[in-house]
Amino acid sequence: MAQPGAPCDTEPSFAALQDEEFNDATIDACLIAAEQYAEHHKMVAYSRFLAWARAMGENEELGLPF
Repeated sequence: MAQPGAPCDTEPSFAALQDEEFNDATIDACLIAAEQYAEHHKMVAYSRFLAWARAMGENEELGLPF
């Protein structure tokens, strides 16, 4: 198990990219990809919380329609 704060082997090294020059289209694509990555993790966490709420029978308290 990785130590908290340790770099992740699966993510690119941004230090290696710091001297690169990128055009506007590349920067836009990177920003969009970063937002999609963050949104994916938000959706996974939300789905997990919904599953826990269902398992605990907390549907009414959370205002869930199911």
